[in-house]
Amino acid sequence: MATRAPTSARSRRIALSAASSVTVAAEKDTLTDSAKVLLTLLHRLLGVLADNVQPKTSYSGQKAGPGHLWSVDVRKVDLTDVRDIAPTRDYPDEVIQGPRYAFPDRRSDIKHWVQTDDFTPHGDCIIRRSNAGTEWVALSLSARDSDEPPGERSWTESHLGVDVYYTSLFVTGRLPAFGPKSQGRDAFESQGAHWYRGYLAEYPDGPVFEQAADEGDFYRGPKGMDFAEVGLLRGGEWEYDYSYTTPEQPESIHVPCQDLVKRLALAWDRQRGWVDANGHLVAFETRAKRRNGLFVRKRPAIPS
Repeated sequence: MATRAPTSARSRRIALSAASSVTVAAEKDTLTDSAKVLLTLLHRLLGVLADNVQPKTSYSGQKAGPGHLWSVDVRKVDLTDVRDIAPTRDYPDEVIQGPRYAFPDRRSDIKHWVQTDDFTPHGDCIIRRSNAGTEWVALSLSARDSDEPPGERSWTESHLGVDVYYTSLFVTGRLPAFGPKSQGRDAFESQGAHWYRGYLAEYPDGPVFEQAADEGDFYRGPKGMDFAEVGLLRGGEWEYDYSYTTPEQPESIHVPCQDLVKRLALAWDRQRGWVDANGHLVAFETRAKRRNGLFVRKRPAIPS
């Protein structure tokens, strides 16, 4: 597995912005039983049409086969997302915690500060130890900080900030070069692997993910490489014409890549973690103020 913090991401920034934003929240009506029935009938109608109407070749030259899942693009609600009703569980979220960055005085030599590499060593960032003594490896990690005091107008006042990002890839064969214009660098600077339309309970081996990958909607990574993290995203494309089934908007979830889940025979714990056959936690997503990451247990048990 290749893990790298791109030079451009592991750098400092001096931010000066002048902008404002207004978030307007609108309350939506609840999803009714009649809407569920109509949605079910729509999916059935698509199935009947797929069985009886010859598909046309798309603008990209692709022609859907007999096993094509036609209803994917009209999905509006994930009934397998039971995170709001499933029992909660404890995670070693302390692994994402760390000290605040010590910023210099703004009146000091800022150019010298920008050129000084005083970040925490890579190894200490990537490998974390929980309170129970278990070591966890970051498949992804993002940490941000700034010297903005409480109440300061961050959009109109200059401030100092730092951003550190780690992403990782599983590579088949030899590691590629990571020079300025290499394939390896391009992979780390991409948006990673993510998709909107997959149900949580379909991951990792649902045929819908293979279909999306074949059609170019689900990008796993460059040839011979897979992103270690996959984003199962939620947002405007889900439940856009009625309210969510709970008062809160379903959040996106970041999970280990398909091959890792399959190789370790992991199962989703219906929250934000993945467990082995014995119910032991092997991977989990965690978030904290200014930080987020996806961690996997170091030296997990590999099924024979």
